[in-house]
Amino acid sequence: MQIKIKVAGTYMNEELRAQKCQAGDLLETREWYAQQMAADGNGQLLTPAEDETAAAAKKAARAAAAAKKREARVAARTAKKTPPSNPFLG
Repeated sequence: MQIKIKVAGTYMNEELRAQKCQAGDLLETREWYAQQMAADGNGQLLTPAEDETAAAAKKAARAAAAAKKREARVAARTAKKTPPSNPFLG
């Protein structure tokens, strides 16, 4: 579950690890913790529409990161296949 941070601080993420957040950040955390943060005034629960938008943005970011990793692997393989250049032949 995602929650919008209202007060900057260190909070628990989905894996129950400390994560520093600024006001306005979205934090992926457990539902019970998000409820507690909202009750304490440190966060604001997202509406279903906001939650869907945030989830779509997160999915797009993961896809972009995966594409970048694939490109890096292809570049590394290509670099391995090309013979080293000889500075004395140029």
